[in-house]
Amino acid sequence: MLAFLPTAVLSQQLQCCETKSEVESTINGLWQREGNPKEQQRYEFKDGVGTFSKLTYDDNEVLLKTEGVGQNLEIFKTSDGFRIDFSDGNRFVTSRIKVLNQTTFIVVRRDGKESKLLRVEK
Repeated sequence: MLAFLPTAVLSQQLQCCETKSEVESTINGLWQREGNPKEQQRYEFKDGVGTFSKLTYDDNEVLLKTEGVGQNLEIFKTSDGFRIDFSDGNRFVTSRIKVLNQTTFIVVRRDGKESKLLRVEK
């Protein structure tokens, strides 16, 4: 029974997707870190390459700043699921996609730190 525990703990919960294209389509849009409504991230994938930008809002939800991030994003399918690669020409960060559905996007870095994003509906 314990031999199956790591697989269950590390398994992906991609309720939306079986293909790289479906993952990209689901990630497209606005997301915010849980508990931080003043900062949002816009992900946009086209032809297999993604970009993202950071948007900053004030207390009245007025957009203060949009900042393009000079990194390309790419989704990879591996034997244990999907990963998202952030790079600036050299591989910068690769994170495992742990949960992805229409409302929640959780990635896990190599050091084990999780980032939970919630979809922003505007």
